[in-house]
Amino acid sequence: MEQGRPDDLWSMVYVLVEMRGPLPWNRIRKKHKVGKMKTSTPDEELFRFSPRELIDVSELSY
Repeated sequence: MEQGRPDDLWSMVYVLVEMRGPLPWNRIRKKHKVGKMKTSTPDEELFRFSPRELIDVSELSY
């Protein structure tokens, strides 16, 4: 599977969120478990220490 612009955007969002604290899946090594956590982690938990502008970026769609 090839990555596109939305994937780049999410990578940037995760890096910016991680600057404020560890991501919930930071210590998990199995890719399938990380993927499940990424889809099941509520936005409120992921962005709890983030500025509103970052939440706005995460809500963009292509």
